[in-house]
Amino acid sequence: MAALFGFLGFVLLAYVVGGASFALLAGKLAGIDLRKHGSGNLGATNVVRVLGRPIGFTVFALDVAKGFVPAFFFPRLSPAVPLGVIHPSIVFGVAAILGHVFPFYLGFKGGKGVATTTGVLLALAPAAFGVGIAVWLACLFAFRYVSLASVAMAVAFPTTLVLLDPERALGDEISVTVAVVLVCALLVWRHRGNLKRIAAGTEPKVFTGKRVEGGEA
Repeated sequence: MAALFGFLGFVLLAYVVGGASFALLAGKLAGIDLRKHGSGNLGATNVVRVLGRPIGFTVFALDVAKGFVPAFFFPRLSPAVPLGVIHPSIVFGVAAILGHVFPFYLGFKGGKGVATTTGVLLALAPAAFGVGIAVWLACLFAFRYVSLASVAMAVAFPTTLVLLDPERALGDEISVTVAVVLVCALLVWRHRGNLKRIAAGTEPKVFTGKRVEGGEA
C-alpha cells in the first residue's frame, strides 16, 4: 500500500511539473499576461510571437524538459508497482501532458501540449522521435505554420514507431504504441481550430519578420 501511495505521489508530481506554465511566467517577467496578448494561448509559439524568438525558444526547451523529466526519470525514482504491460514512463508522461494542457490552477486552460508531448515522446521512443522532429522542421520551413508542422509530427511519430520495428511496437511494447497514438491524437485534436484557419487562410505564419496579435497557436 505504501508503494502504491508513493507511486501515485509521483503521478501527481508529474502532473504538477507538467502544469508549470513557463509561458505565463515569461509574460509576467515581461510585464504582460500572455492570455491577453497574441493568440492568448500559453504555449511557446505565442511567446515567440509576442516576446520574440530567444524567450520563445527558451520556453519551448523548458516545456520539452517538463515532459521528458517525468517520463524518463520518475520511473527510476518512484516505488515499483504492478502495472501489467503498461510502462511507468507512460503514466508519468501522460500525467505531465495533462498537466500542461489542463492545469488546475489556470481553470484547466493551458497550452496545446506540443513541446511537452515532444519531451515525453523523446523519453518513450528516441529513435522515432528523430524522424518526428525532422518531419516537424521540414513542414515548418516549407509552410511556416507551427500548427501544421505539429500535426504532421503527431501523425508521423506513431507511424514511424510502427514502421521502425513493427514486431516490437505491436508486440511487447504495444502499450507504448497505444500511449503514443493517444497523446498524438490529443495533440491533433487541440489543433483542430488551427487547421480550420489554415483552410480559411487566416492562420498566422512564423518567420514573417513581424509580431502577430491575432490567431491561435
